[in-house]
Amino acid sequence: MNAAALADAEAIAVLDLSALPEGEILRTLEPLSPAERAFLATWQTPLTQWGGFKVQSAIHVEAAPGGRRLRFAATRSGAAERALVTGDESLRDARITAACLPVGREAGPHVDRHDCSEALAGVVFRMQTSRWYYLFGIEGGRRAVLYRRRDDEWFVLAAQNVELPDGPVTLDVMLDGDGIRATCPELKVCFHATDTMYPAGKAGFRTLGEAVLVDLRVLALPW
Repeated sequence: MNAAALADAEAIAVLDLSALPEGEILRTLEPLSPAERAFLATWQTPLTQWGGFKVQSAIHVEAAPGGRRLRFAATRSGAAERALVTGDESLRDARITAACLPVGREAGPHVDRHDCSEALAGVVFRMQTSRWYYLFGIEGGRRAVLYRRRDDEWFVLAAQNVELPDGPVTLDVMLDGDGIRATCPELKVCFHATDTMYPAGKAGFRTLGEAVLVDLRVLALPW
């Protein structure tokens, strides 16, 4: 992807928490504030849809030096899986950038994955269903990994052991046709892969376990 194409990128969504109240937001089956309705006009929470079952959203807005951020917290039953995505099934060439702090290290078996033992937080992209997607993230605080998931199959496209710094890391995914470039400058990670299973889909952030999201941007790139 050349510089001219990046210059023509269209912003699909940029995380903006300025109008949201501090504390837990998007509580299922409770009235939404005008700020929350405006937030949901851009972002979707497919794993905790408002108006669905009475479960904790586990998504909190908190103040921090430099601005507000989202904390994906544990629930009363332990580590929770949450997602924040945008776009639709036609989003193909794109750039997704997340500044995040993976807090959790462990996450036991849960309804969606019975063999799980580690937390996993990162950029999700070309998401077609809650069980069909790619994900570039930090697993168990010990490695950066690029997964292709299809139901119970978690295929590793690339992986590298890492040591996390004290602060947030930047996860950046560039999608150009069937090509995937996933980088994290703080961890000196640079993955390149080619895969044709999912040609397009929604994009954003997904985490199993506690994580803090400082910034999230989704750009559509010209074909």
